[in-house]
Amino acid sequence: MILTMHSALISATPYYCLSCQKIMGAVFEDCGDGGSSAITLADLRTLNDSDVAAELTNALKREKKLKSRVQELVTALERLTKSSEVRHQQSAEFVNDLKRANSNLVAAYEKAKKKHQNKLKKLESQMMAMVERHETQVRMLKQRIALLEEENSRPHTNETSL
Repeated sequence: MILTMHSALISATPYYCLSCQKIMGAVFEDCGDGGSSAITLADLRTLNDSDVAAELTNALKREKKLKSRVQELVTALERLTKSSEVRHQQSAEFVNDLKRANSNLVAAYEKAKKKHQNKLKKLESQMMAMVERHETQVRMLKQRIALLEEENSRPHTNETSL
């Protein structure tokens, strides 16, 4: 019985890959399943029933192990996919929360800005009213001063001189 490694097999006759259960080409050809042994068709014909049964049993064991590994990988992939979807959903919710918070901040800023502008306009209006009152008071005081100076500069006719 001749069992050889895939990487070392260089044969002029076709061979049967036990791990993938396919007949491979006449020249070196890797079946791509990563199996570790192969047997030629000529060797398969010369094996007795117990050897073929043993080879098939070994192939079935390898197949079972590979199927188990595939199932493990599928399960791991499903778990990672679900985890990724959950993280994606959480990220989307976080982004939406940030957008809402940003909108609320913009609205609060605009409200505060409008309130500040209204307060500023009110203060400017009060200041202008104060300026006008001040100018009116200054004008009235100047008129009074002028009247008083005029009264003081005129000789009083009612007064008696001594």
